[in-house]
Amino acid sequence: MALSRRSLLVAALGAAVAVAAGCGPSAQLKEARTARYQGTRDEVFLAVNEALAAENHPVDRSDPEQAAALTRGRWFEKDGTHEDKAFDDSKVMAEDGSVFLAFIVTVVGDAPPFQVKVEPSVDQVRSGYSALYHMKPTDPQLPGWVVGKTEDLELALHKRLKSKFIAPPGTVAPAAPAP
Repeated sequence: MALSRRSLLVAALGAAVAVAAGCGPSAQLKEARTARYQGTRDEVFLAVNEALAAENHPVDRSDPEQAAALTRGRWFEKDGTHEDKAFDDSKVMAEDGSVFLAFIVTVVGDAPPFQVKVEPSVDQVRSGYSALYHMKPTDPQLPGWVVGKTEDLELALHKRLKSKFIAPPGTVAPAAPAP
């Protein structure tokens, strides 16, 4: 009987550790998503562009007027494995289910403090379609690994921006743009 109680205690302790470990990343993600950054909009946007480059997400297009950047897209296999193929962009040899992933990163707000939003731009090769199938971030068919890569980028950008631009707690959030 003592052995089974001990086994239950060990199992319960393991479950508690697993739950606690799960809280860490989600707490950090919540912090990253709710963070507000001081400075001018241009300063924050420049820092975002520098952070994207440092995180190996080079900017493909940038719109300083809208404080928005589109990262250079990458091809992934349907399971999320990076397709590191040596091919010309005009002659892509993607297979059914392959995903072209880029990120739209925007500095939100008209005045400090600003918020940084990261949204995936996802296009998928699908048999029977003459063009790539574009997925919205809310698409139920969006692969789970896309969400993970988006969250990874949100965390990485926040880590790089918070030392320079973090606004004090309780700062009023900017109004989010209407979808």
